[in-house]
Amino acid sequence: MISSAMCLMVFMCAVHASPSTAMLREDLGLPTTTKIRQYQEVAEMPPGMQAQVDMGEKSMRDFYGKNVKVYIFAMVMSHSRKKFVCFQDH
Repeated sequence: MISSAMCLMVFMCAVHASPSTAMLREDLGLPTTTKIRQYQEVAEMPPGMQAQVDMGEKSMRDFYGKNVKVYIFAMVMSHSRKKFVCFQDH
């Protein structure tokens, strides 16, 4: 069982910048930014009980060079990490 103290953790993550960005910030006197990331640990579930689902769309060219909007459905099973992806054009 996960304790309530472990459920919500906050981490401070400094934004990584390229050397040129860091030099520009220093020259202009701009402060560096800090992001606060919050996440919650998810309890382990039995196989087949939990999955992550994402949906999206992308414009692609078909065989004849015509632009077609493709809809994407992706799912990852949490326990096994097995993936399923489905593409549709309608």
